[in-house]
Amino acid sequence: MLRINEEIIWLGSLASLAAGLATDAGALPVLFTRRISDRLLDVMLGFAAGVMLAATSFSLLVSSIDLGSPWIAATN
Repeated sequence: MLRINEEIIWLGSLASLAAGLATDAGALPVLFTRRISDRLLDVMLGFAAGVMLAATSFSLLVSSIDLGSPWIAATN
């Protein structure tokens, strides 16, 4: 039977808890805001979209460097 390292489980649990708390902290200002201007909403949505595009691009870049080399990843 495969025994999983308990330290890995604890680290994964703590990382998941930290991500959940960060999400809660980011959503907290919504509770205290009555009306958000259209301009502020546009800025926040643009920032969120940029973060998601960067996360996607960086994860693809790491995979391409692993498969090839930094030079091949940069020229394609």
